[in-house]
Amino acid sequence: MNNLFRGGVGFSIILLFVSCQSYTPMAFEPKEILSELKESRKLSSSGKTFKFSDAEKLMSERNRILKHLKLEYEKLQKISEIKTPLPNPTLEVGPAFGSRLGETSASSTQPFVGLGFSIPLGPRLARNDDLNKAKAFQAYNNIVIEHRQLYFELREAYVNYQLSKQMLEVIGKLQNTLQVSKKTTEKLIEIGSATKLGLSQVKLQIKELKIQEFEYKSILEESIAKLALLVDAEPATFKELKVQSIELEEIRLPFEKVSSISVDNNLELAKEEMLFHLSDYELKLELAKQYPDLNIGISSEDEVGEKMRTISIPFSIELPVFDRNQQAISEAFSNRQISLESYKTVLAQTLTVLEQSFKQYQNSRSKNNLMEKELLPLSQETVLDAEKSLKFGSIDVLRYLDLVTQNQRYQLEAISLQKDLWEKVIALEKTAGVPLVKFTENDPGSLQPTFKQLVK
Repeated sequence: MNNLFRGGVGFSIILLFVSCQSYTPMAFEPKEILSELKESRKLSSSGKTFKFSDAEKLMSERNRILKHLKLEYEKLQKISEIKTPLPNPTLEVGPAFGSRLGETSASSTQPFVGLGFSIPLGPRLARNDDLNKAKAFQAYNNIVIEHRQLYFELREAYVNYQLSKQMLEVIGKLQNTLQVSKKTTEKLIEIGSATKLGLSQVKLQIKELKIQEFEYKSILEESIAKLALLVDAEPATFKELKVQSIELEEIRLPFEKVSSISVDNNLELAKEEMLFHLSDYELKLELAKQYPDLNIGISSEDEVGEKMRTISIPFSIELPVFDRNQQAISEAFSNRQISLESYKTVLAQTLTVLEQSFKQYQNSRSKNNLMEKELLPLSQETVLDAEKSLKFGSIDVLRYLDLVTQNQRYQLEAISLQKDLWEKVIALEKTAGVPLVKFTENDPGSLQPTFKQLVK
C-alpha cells in the first residue's frame, strides 16, 4: 500500500507540471498596426444617400471603445464560467532521521509522505461564483451604457452635419444677394442715386457674413471629425457625403412620463444600481468567509529504526473564536450602504437636471415655432409684396434687396434655432436614457437593455 501511495504522489507531481499552461508570445509591430488601421478606416462614400441607420450600424460594428469593452466583457464572462475551485491539496515529502537508536531492525533514515485537503464548510465558493457572474454582468452593462452614450453623440454629430450644411447653403445665397446689392449700389453711385455710406454698409455685411461662414465651416468640420471617430472611418469619407435629412418631431410626452422613463433608463442610475448589487454580492462573500475550512490529511510514515509503518488520517478545523472576518464584513456592510446613498444622490440630481432640461426644451420649441409658423411666413410674404412693388416702381431695387437679405437672414436664424432645439432634445434624451425622437424605425428598440431593465 505504501508503494502504491508513493506512486500516486509521484504521478500527481508529474500531472501538476504537465497541466500547467505555457506562455504564447504575441507580435506587437506599431508600423503594421498603423497600416492595418489605415486600411480598415477606408469606407466608400459614393452611391446611395447616407442614412442615420447606416451610421448607427457602422458605429455598432466598428467603434473602438465598444470593441475594447466587449473584450473586457468576454474576459470576465470566461472567468465567470469557471467554477471557483477547491483549495489545492498540500503535499509533504521528506526523510525522518534517528540517532542513538541502539539495536535497530531497520534504517535510521526513513521517508514520510503526506497529503492534505481543505474543504470549505460555508458557501464561500458559491458566493465567489456569484460575484464573478455579477462582474461579468457589470461588464455587459458597461457595453450597453457606453453604446447608448455613443449613440446620443452620433445623433448630435449627424444633426450638426446636416444643419451646418444647410447653414452654408443659406450663407451662399445670402452672399450672392449681398454681391448683387454691392454691384447695384456701385452703379447707383455712378449716376448719383446712392452714397458711399450705403456701399460701406453692404461691404460690412459681406465681411460679417464671411466670419459666420468660417464659424459654420468649423462646426461642419467638427461634426465630420466626430462622425469619423464614432464609426472609425477616415474624415474624408464624410466631406461630400449626402445625408438623409431628418425632420425634428415634437416630444408630446408630459413631464411625468419623461420622468418615469428617466428613472427606469437613465444611464448613471443604471451604473449606480449595478454598483449596489455588486456591493451586495461582495457582502455575501465576506459573510461566507466566516465559516472555516475542514482540513483532511493522509500520511504514510515508516518508524525510524523499526520495521513498522504508520498511516494517519487526521481531521482538523479552525475554531472561529477570535477572527470571524469582522473587519471585512463591517466594511462590506458600509460599502453597501454607501452604494445605496450614492444611488439616491444620483437620482435626486437626475430629477433636477431632467426638470431643467424639459423646461429648456419647451422654451426652445416655443422660439422655433414662432420662427417657423409666424416670422418666416411673414418675411416671405413681405418679399413677395416687395417684388410686386418693385415691378410697379413703388420701391427701389436696393430696398427690395434689403428685404430679400432680411428674409435670408431669418432663414439662417431658423436653422440656428433648429440646432438649438436639437441640442435641447438630445440633452433631454441623455437624461432620459432613451431616444424620445425617432430617427429610424428601430428607435429605441435597436438599443440593448441595461442591467436595470434586465433584472425586472
